[in-house]
Amino acid sequence: MTCSGTCRVKAHRNGAMERRKRAAAVTGADPAGVGMAAALLRLRPDLEAGIMAGTIDFDDVMPDLNRAFVDRLFQVVAMRLDGADGKT
Repeated sequence: MTCSGTCRVKAHRNGAMERRKRAAAVTGADPAGVGMAAALLRLRPDLEAGIMAGTIDFDDVMPDLNRAFVDRLFQVVAMRLDGADGKT
């Protein structure tokens, strides 16, 4: 349900895993699917309409989500290197 063991630990500690499980119980969705939906809304909200309409599915959008994640990762790294986040 998470991308790595580190993310799993963080999700347990900050309550994200429990919130995901509760959302899954209410909707009848798989907890991993809830996480994928959250990633879609955060990284590629423009694809939501196609998912909801059933014209595309998560397998179709995974390459787009992965690219968006990597793009976001590089943005964060660049900010840190530039000192724009105030942490350097």
